[in-house]
Amino acid sequence: TSWTIGQSTTIRGFKINLSNPVLNDWIEYRSYVHNKGWQDYVKGGNVSGNTNDSIIEMIQIKLSSEASNFYDIYYRVHVQKLGWLDWTKNDTITGSLGYGYRIEAIEVKLLKKDDNSTEVGTNIFNEKENYLTYSTHMQSYGWLDSSITGEINGKPQSGKRMEAIKININNKTVEGDIKYSAHVQSYGWLDFVNDGNIAGTVGQSKRMEAIKIELTGQLSEIYDIYYKAYVDGMGWLDWAKNGEIAGSMTIQKPMEAIQIVLVDKGSEAPGSTEQSYTESIFRIIDGKTYLFERGEKVTGFKEIKGEKYFFNDEGVLIRGNVAKVIDVSSHQRLIDWSSVKNDGVDGAIIRIGYGTSYTTDECYFDPYFENNYYGTLALNMLSGIYLYSYAIDTISATIEANFVLDKLKKYNVDKNITIYYDLEENDWTTTITPLQYHNIVETFSNIIEQKGYKVNVYSYLYWANNRLDAYARSKLTWIAHYNNICLYEGNYNTWQYTANGHVNGINGVVDLNVMFK
Repeated sequence: TSWTIGQSTTIRGFKINLSNPVLNDWIEYRSYVHNKGWQDYVKGGNVSGNTNDSIIEMIQIKLSSEASNFYDIYYRVHVQKLGWLDWTKNDTITGSLGYGYRIEAIEVKLLKKDDNSTEVGTNIFNEKENYLTYSTHMQSYGWLDSSITGEINGKPQSGKRMEAIKININNKTVEGDIKYSAHVQSYGWLDFVNDGNIAGTVGQSKRMEAIKIELTGQLSEIYDIYYKAYVDGMGWLDWAKNGEIAGSMTIQKPMEAIQIVLVDKGSEAPGSTEQSYTESIFRIIDGKTYLFERGEKVTGFKEIKGEKYFFNDEGVLIRGNVAKVIDVSSHQRLIDWSSVKNDGVDGAIIRIGYGTSYTTDECYFDPYFENNYYGTLALNMLSGIYLYSYAIDTISATIEANFVLDKLKKYNVDKNITIYYDLEENDWTTTITPLQYHNIVETFSNIIEQKGYKVNVYSYLYWANNRLDAYARSKLTWIAHYNNICLYEGNYNTWQYTANGHVNGINGVVDLNVMFK
């Protein structure tokens, strides 16, 4: 006997070995975990079950085809409140279902085929009333055998379309029905059917693309129903609940499988519920990745399952795990930062001012810095601060650096905020050589970095390639190139791809950037 009896403890996982490890592939076994369904078969002493916090309600144990020619494998389980169930053998389900009763102990025997010393009984499985079964009609296969709560029904990764489904609540003891509707190719949403009737089509070669499932009456008061769809080319989507849509529409993709779970009302979802339905699909065309929605290529930023992606104007995927960032100055005047954030902008790089020139040793403070600083800080949107440089030598670079430090101290700017040195052509910098830029950048960076801040460089493609030396480029992480693809070959993590962006909360145009997280 493995584990204990009468001590209110539970088996959360188990593993089976043979003393001869060469033969461990002979025995396979799996567990039915409460509210999670059947786990995959394992072998070779691997753990079956969920060792974290769930209970095992049922098990199956079987032999390989080679071993089954010579042996039978017998097993029985001790179930909470039910005690020892009868012996069974060779992949038969034993345990209980629908009660939430835990398996507390297991016994296993490996006997030769001619050994009849252990009698197989009939009390091997107890099923609670109000229990769920479902079956799908699959292309080339027809109707599949029924599944129970948590099992997969269908043919995932087969390339075969689901065409119809039947769902039933068995042995109902309370009032209410299960009703469901299928979204079918060419027809759209069909009328709801209930209690074992067919939703979808049979014999018409039409794909089933999405489903909605609901409970009615007292059933809806004591249970929640969760379900998720396996969509061709997209895999498993997340769980839908109580009449929500699971699957896809408008992208001409069939469901290939489904899982359904009936749980006590208010119980925790069996998994993520973030995206149970999609009208989007990634496609690779000529080596480039695109995202289609309702048949059209997506451009710009798109959030999918909590991750933001960026697609250029041609719809080509540039990068995932990105942030949408703007950079602003007094040119944008007064900004409504709440509206900016609500329009999908993740962050902002704000100008603190601009630098010295031939005619003055003063820097100029951006009159909208304070509004932009406190506005972005309040919404956790401050991605960086930049100074537009007019420096022509180390003297003017020193003046610019001290000006920035004075403002950083005045506004108590967090030292995790990156300070960008904006280097580009203007009336004062047209003749600066790469060696001079080396000295300017080094001077500016050293002064500010000695106070614990990080300095990076901003520039645009031509200036970066032709006027900055290797040292200055090594600090360049923010590049401007107004093109569908950034052609800068150095390392960077922020690409300013247009100066003609439009964002709610800003009058006029604004620079748009994609920042690689």
